[in-house]
Amino acid sequence: MSGKILPYGLALGLTLDMTLQASALEPVRPEPQQAAKPCPRHGAGFIRIPGSETCIRVGGRARTGLDLRSGEDGSAARPVAGGRLSVDTRTESDYGPVRTYVRIDAGRR
Repeated sequence: MSGKILPYGLALGLTLDMTLQASALEPVRPEPQQAAKPCPRHGAGFIRIPGSETCIRVGGRARTGLDLRSGEDGSAARPVAGGRLSVDTRTESDYGPVRTYVRIDAGRR
């Protein structure tokens, strides 16, 4: 019986030893990322995408309310919700400035 336990004991001991050695190492820390810098030449709210010459502005809004109506059978109320997301990018190219603008509206008015 001791002949079977010895290999398991050695394997357990080696595993614990490697675990302890690994925990003694310094933790790997990620490099800090560059902070986004403002792009004042394009207007308020634009920031430069790190590593490129492109500037971006992301905006949006959310709205909610209650639609109250009176009908023949009494009054009715229904919730109204909506929102908007807009993304505006600008960059300079060999042919001049390039701009992309996307706006997505969702909900009921």
